[in-house]
Parts: sequence; C-alpha cells; structure tokens
Amino acid sequence: MEVTKHQPGMFSWADLPTLDLNKAVDFYTGLLKLDANPTEIAPGMTYAALSKAGKNCCALYTMDEASMQERGGPWWMSYFTVDAGTGRPLVDELLHRG
Repeated sequence: MEVTKHQPGMFSWADLPTLDLNKAVDFYTGLLKLDANPTEIAPGMTYAALSKAGKNCCALYTMDEASMQERGGPWWMSYFTVDAGTGRPLVDELLHRG
C-alpha cells in the first residue's frame, strides 16, 4: 500500500537511534527486505533512510553511547501527522495531562 498523503492522526514515520549503524542496517534490511540510503548529516552522525521499491518507510541513525544511556534507548520513535490548525492545541492538551 502506498500512502501519498497522511491524514491527521495517521502514523507517518519511524526512526531508530543506534550505536552501530552498520549492524542495524544489516539486520533491518535483511529482516524486512529493505534498501538503505545512508547519508552523513553531521560529523560522526549518519542517517540511513530505509526504503521498499524506492519509497522511504523509516530510518536509522547513529547516536553516541552517552546520549543513548541518557535517553534509555534504543527505541523506535513513532511520528504521527497532525493538522497545522489543530496540532498545537492537541499537543498542549497532551502535555498538560502529564
């Protein structure tokens, strides 16, 4: 299924920080039969978009060990689409719920 537009509330992206990008790329491309397109985005930091049939579906990126420990990772970060007009009030409401 190809999604050309994400409606508000739809899952739209996921990425995963990793200490060893090469191992993570090998694992997920093998497991899910995806292709990887790694790009250095800063010195020592690489972002690898994973794709199926030329369509990006998720990504992996490098993170240093101290940052990973601080954040309790690794974890898959999931992103959801929000409407520009209603997104901010929704975020504010969710933050105030604690």
